[in-house]
Order: sequence, then structure tokens, then C-alpha cells
Amino acid sequence: MKIYLRQPTHRLSIEIGGILRRLKRRDILSNKSSKRCAVIVADGSPDNIVVALLSGALNHRHIVDLLFPSYKHLSIFDYIREYIGLGYHKIVVVIDQEDHTLERLFNSISRKLGVRLELLSERVASCKMSYGGGKAEIIIAVNGITEYPTSKHTIEDHLLKIAENIGVDIPKGNNSKLTWRRIDRGIQLDIFRKILDRNNLKFFKPQVIALELLLKSLDLQEE
Repeated sequence: MKIYLRQPTHRLSIEIGGILRRLKRRDILSNKSSKRCAVIVADGSPDNIVVALLSGALNHRHIVDLLFPSYKHLSIFDYIREYIGLGYHKIVVVIDQEDHTLERLFNSISRKLGVRLELLSERVASCKMSYGGGKAEIIIAVNGITEYPTSKHTIEDHLLKIAENIGVDIPKGNNSKLTWRRIDRGIQLDIFRKILDRNNLKFFKPQVIALELLLKSLDLQEE
């Protein structure tokens, strides 16, 4: 998918633009809005970069709006109806597990939304909601790799798995977010570049499942 940065002056949008420029992949950006489908990044950076690169790796026929709310993590679900009111009928939320159990996290999301979630995989769930005359499907992808040795499960779990796969000497630590920050910026860029290789999508299973569901719905609308 191509991504439309709905908030182009937001620091997370600017960061994406800079990374794509360095990777010579500005083609992933669109100057047109989807107006129908959105991906909400719940936890800032580098989640924003990963979502943009995964979208580019998956498909270029469709456009999705990338959104960065001012409220973070679970607080996003208190305001999800606002996005339904804007006309989005398919919304993916990418959120870190942090130190919650998956059961506790999904239960918290369900309570905030006021609906029951359907579990699609260990880290992906969905539900349908109505608000202000609009209807939407919400798909939640939870970042983290269960078996990865870290005190908090975040998008960095996935990045460090790629790093291990390409032989990067990873600093010792029990927090994947802090470990990622200790890796040289040039090496980080090499790891980001690897996300564009479809062979490495296996390291981002929950995010890919959620984005492919989004793509499937867009394909069906074209039939």
C-alpha cells in the first residue's frame, strides 16, 4: 500500500519522510488520502517507520491514511469513534503489548470500546462498531514476540529479530526498546531496509495479518 500522511508536519511524519528518502523509497508516499481506511500508530517511533515500510512491502495498488493521535497506547480506544465519524470504515490500530498479558490487554481494549473482540490470532483481534451514522471494522495488531526475552514487548522485538537474522551484534539488555536505541543509526537503517524484502515479513506476523485484512477488504471493494 501507499501511505498518506494525514498530518504531514507531525514529527512522526517528518521522520518517515527522512527514512524513506535515505532508503530511496519515497514512492511509498501518496499525495492523495484514502478517506476510507486508516492505520493508527499507538506508540510513536519506530512503530511509524515499521508500518510505513510494511505497507510499502505488501502492495502499491491501494492507499491507506497513517494517523498519529496525541493520546497514546490504550487511551486511543477512548477516542476511536472520532475516526469513524471522519468516515473511516476500516481502521487498523498497531499497539505495543508493553508489560500487559495479551489477555489483559485485549480485555482492556474491549471494555474501552464497549464491544466484544473476535480473536483472529494470538496477537490480532477485530470488532465492528457504529457511530454517528457510520460503521467501521477495527483491527488491532499487538506488537511483540512472546518468546523474546524482554521486560516489555514492543515493536523493537521484531526489529531485533531481523537484526539477529542478519548477524548484527546486539547489545545485551532485558528491554528490547532500550537495546534497539543502543544500535548504531547506520545499522538501524540497514535493518529498516530489510523490512522491504518480502522474505522478512515473517518477522512481523501480527502487523502483516492486520494489513493484509485491510488489503483484502480494499480488493473486494474493487470487484
